[in-house]
Amino acid sequence: MPRPCAHEKDLFGLDDAPADVIRRALVVREPWAGMIAGGSKRWEIRGTCTAIRERIAIASAGTGTIVGVCRLVDVRGPLDLESYAAAWRLWGARERPPGPLPYRRTYAWVLEDARPIEPPMVYRHPPGAVIWVRLDEALRERLMAAMAQGRQEPV
Repeated sequence: MPRPCAHEKDLFGLDDAPADVIRRALVVREPWAGMIAGGSKRWEIRGTCTAIRERIAIASAGTGTIVGVCRLVDVRGPLDLESYAAAWRLWGARERPPGPLPYRRTYAWVLEDARPIEPPMVYRHPPGAVIWVRLDEALRERLMAAMAQGRQEPV
């Protein structure tokens, strides 16, 4: 059975880049961005699916900073209320939610190998970017250098 988002194309036309290059950042609000970078939030809940499977940066919404990196390895869903509620620890809730799904069609973006970037790296956030930000070459190189220096081990 095909994945529900298998029809998507690479958002930025970057499918030919090497697999270890961090090409884009996922924009996430706090406190969830920090929780992802720290490894305690392993599912990012979204109202859409994505075909992207690669190492990504985590951009803290509204701060203009990259706070961590991780791998986006899978998408689960659309979730029903039972599976969403049962996995509340994976997506960063403080307790099991009583109520409805947050989106009409709710997906869990599965994240692995999270590591924080300390100190966070500043980037220029383009106007209108809501979900993804394409990283320029200089920032990609700085991220790769920070990871190579072993600032933090994967969580």
